[in-house]
Amino acid sequence: MQALDTFLRQATDSGTVPGAVVCVASRGQVVWHRAYGAAALTPEYRPMQCDTLFDIASLTKVVATTSLLLLAHHERLCRLDDALQHFYPQTCGTPLGSTTIRQLLAHTGGLAAWWPLYKTLRPDGPACHTTSSAGVRRHQAVQTILQEPLTYPPEAQTLYSGLGFILLGYIVETCYKQSLARLFRERVAQPLGLHCTDYRLVDGASSLPASPTAYAATEACP
Repeated sequence: MQALDTFLRQATDSGTVPGAVVCVASRGQVVWHRAYGAAALTPEYRPMQCDTLFDIASLTKVVATTSLLLLAHHERLCRLDDALQHFYPQTCGTPLGSTTIRQLLAHTGGLAAWWPLYKTLRPDGPACHTTSSAGVRRHQAVQTILQEPLTYPPEAQTLYSGLGFILLGYIVETCYKQSLARLFRERVAQPLGLHCTDYRLVDGASSLPASPTAYAATEACP
C-alpha cells in the first residue's frame, strides 16, 4: 500500500487531482482507508475526509437506470426492443417513437447529447413556466425532450446522450409505478448493501446528509 499512498500524495500535492479517498478491503475486512487532498477548493479549502461522499454523476445511468431496466425486462414489465411510442403515445408516427429501449441504452437512438434542461427544472429558470412541484417541472423537461427532432437516424452512429436516459428513467417509473429513487433504494442499493448510495432529491426524502460539507465538490458553479 505504500506505493499507492505515495502516488496519491504526489497526485494531490501537485494538483493533478484535488483529492481522493481510497478504501481497500480483503475478505470482508477493511485493510486500508485513507483520505487525501481537498474535498473543495472554493470558496474555501476543505480537507477530504474518509467519510466524504461523492456524486457518482453519470455512473447513475449504469448503476441505477440500467440495473432497474434489466430488472423490469427480467420481470417481463418491458422488453428491450419495445419502441418508445409504447410508453410515450405522443411519439407515435415519429422517428423517436420507433426508437427502442435497447437503442437508448446503447446511445444509438438519435437523441442529442444534452439539452439545457436546467432552464426548465429550476424554478427561477428562464424556460420554467410553473411554480408547481419539482415533479411537474420534471414532466415539462421530458416533454421538451420528446418534442426535439432527432439529430441522426437511429443506429446511424453512437452519441452519448443523457436525454435518452432521462426517458429511460421515466419508463422504469411507468413500469413499476414508483419513483426511480425509491426503486433504486429498495431493489438495488439495499440488496447490495450500498447504505451510503442514494438520490438527493430537491423534493423528496433521502438517507444522505443534507449539508453540502458532507460531499466532495463536483465542479465550480459561480
